[in-house]
Amino acid sequence: MNRLVAPILALSSATIVVVMGASGGAYDLVDRQSAGLVLWWATGLSALVVAAGPRRPGRAGLALLAFAAGITAWTALGLGHTLSTERTATELGRWIVHLAPLLLVGVVLPRSAWRPVIVGVTLGALVICFVGFVERLWPGTFEQTPTVVFTNTAMRLSVPLGYWNALGSWAAMTSVLLLAIASHARVEGSGAAARRGFDGGRRAGAGLSGRLLRAAALAPLPVIATVIYCTYSRSSLLCVGVGIVLLVALAKNRWTAAALSAAALLAGALAATAVSGAPEIADQTGADGRGGVLTMVLISGALLAAAGFGSPALDGWRLPLRQARMAAGATVLLGAIAVGVIGAAKGQDAWDKFSAREGVRTGTSARLTDLSNGSRVEQWRVALDAYKANKGRGEGPGTFELIYNRAAPDEQFVRDAHSAPLEALAEQGWPGFALLIGFMATAVAVVLSATRRVRRAWDRGLVAGAGAAAGAFLTGTAFDWFWEVTALVVVALLLLGALIAAGEPERARAVATDDEGHSSRPAATDDRSTTATRLGRAGIVGASVVAVLALLPGVVGTSEIRRSQGDVQLGDLNAARSHADQAIEIQPWASSPYLQRALVDEQAGQLRAAREGLELAIARDRYDWRLPLVLARVEARAGRPQAALRAYRQAKALRPNGRFFEQR
Repeated sequence: MNRLVAPILALSSATIVVVMGASGGAYDLVDRQSAGLVLWWATGLSALVVAAGPRRPGRAGLALLAFAAGITAWTALGLGHTLSTERTATELGRWIVHLAPLLLVGVVLPRSAWRPVIVGVTLGALVICFVGFVERLWPGTFEQTPTVVFTNTAMRLSVPLGYWNALGSWAAMTSVLLLAIASHARVEGSGAAARRGFDGGRRAGAGLSGRLLRAAALAPLPVIATVIYCTYSRSSLLCVGVGIVLLVALAKNRWTAAALSAAALLAGALAATAVSGAPEIADQTGADGRGGVLTMVLISGALLAAAGFGSPALDGWRLPLRQARMAAGATVLLGAIAVGVIGAAKGQDAWDKFSAREGVRTGTSARLTDLSNGSRVEQWRVALDAYKANKGRGEGPGTFELIYNRAAPDEQFVRDAHSAPLEALAEQGWPGFALLIGFMATAVAVVLSATRRVRRAWDRGLVAGAGAAAGAFLTGTAFDWFWEVTALVVVALLLLGALIAAGEPERARAVATDDEGHSSRPAATDDRSTTATRLGRAGIVGASVVAVLALLPGVVGTSEIRRSQGDVQLGDLNAARSHADQAIEIQPWASSPYLQRALVDEQAGQLRAAREGLELAIARDRYDWRLPLVLARVEARAGRPQAALRAYRQAKALRPNGRFFEQR
């Protein structure tokens, strides 16, 4: 790869990650689908300009892409039977966005791009962690409206992603990537700076530069540990544990990876202790104690950097195969015994605490050891009940909120099931569940294929880090809903796309050379190969055009609704109605544009037009309790008490335990 191309790819990957992360994790529909437009534009353009044309991945990569495409297609089919066309169309847009990074890195870009992509993703993810760290020590540096707000959670760090569990998972993935780099940067050979560090040349990180790279990769880990601690996220601790286990299992320098991971955990514990000793920092109520936290982070970072500088001494450690197998077996056996003993002694107590609906509801460190499930078990029960009622096709992608509203035991707002597999069961039936599990299983196959394919320590480190980070993310999706934070998903998918490329089998080509031995062009052209390349190029360009056209209505229509809302605040009701009408023209299937126009008409005193608009909205979204509730208000204002009562009862039937329907 050209020396300029690799840094450009790394910088581009980092920029994508930083921009999406800094925009609230691209959770917002407009931010998410705008990012999708950029990614698909890049995919289509790259398919046109990359000389080699789209590549054919290995079997595991093809299977992963097939499952991703299958989920997208099944989501599209859900438009025919869903509880809400608008919500399913939004979910379809989400999966269309998800396909782009897999295709771009896994198929379209040159195969060697996988290395700079992983490096760039790591750098971009690290920048976002520093943003969170700065916000904690210097509150108010980055203004942001959080994605979710609950009582007693203001002290949980969520900037800039908008959701604390998502930020914790992000930081966990970043730490694993850095540990992988720190344990595999090359140090043998020349002490000159690596000439091809981004594209994985033989001298990547060689000599002194390799030691410095290890030190630089480890030094930020106390910053990341501080971010993880301040999210008070249990799922992030799970992601850290899974990521480290996977890293050590996949690494080439296993002893180095294990030793540096242990050192990083110790340094992270020191940083967390410093935070817990500074109440204002821990509770996000001020900056008192900032100096002590910063000092501990710097000291522990320096110690880790020193450990990284000296870590090459561990690279050569190897156990004979027989002893390694015996050690692995003994470890598994001892672990099983420990789990059994602890389970027998503490299992019932732990289950009782987990079964409790409510536990520690604050953002303090006590949250990290709290075993209560919150309301997850209730959400999982609702998901399973919905599956039993409609196993074949589910209630419709993106509709779990509507499903939960009817069965909710209290007024708590719930949009997702806190488990991607269970939500797939409820929304998309067993076919959607099977496709999602297939996607996860083939992701594992992609990681293993890339691990077998690469040989050099540097390459193996990048693959191990990417695989461990992706595995940690997928594990977390079983217990949380942060897959809706699109920036986090794109990080995982960029890594998986890179692994698809890394695991691609080498295909020998006869190449003509000039007098100096430089390759020029293929000595012979395979007509079938050329035809396949042209068809692949045309297919990806066509898919990019279709994807862009599918995403545009969501971006433009939602933007028109928000312009209408802004005009209402300014008192310009004519302009507000005009923008609402434009949103209806762009998204005639959606209820939101009709609701917005009805609200404008209501404010203008045109109650009949408002009623008609609400009826059109309800016809498109019959299970959203908010629509008949607004209709009840309009009917009451119009002097139609019986109609208002009917609408009110309809709303209550859709959300029986909502706080709007409490008995006073």
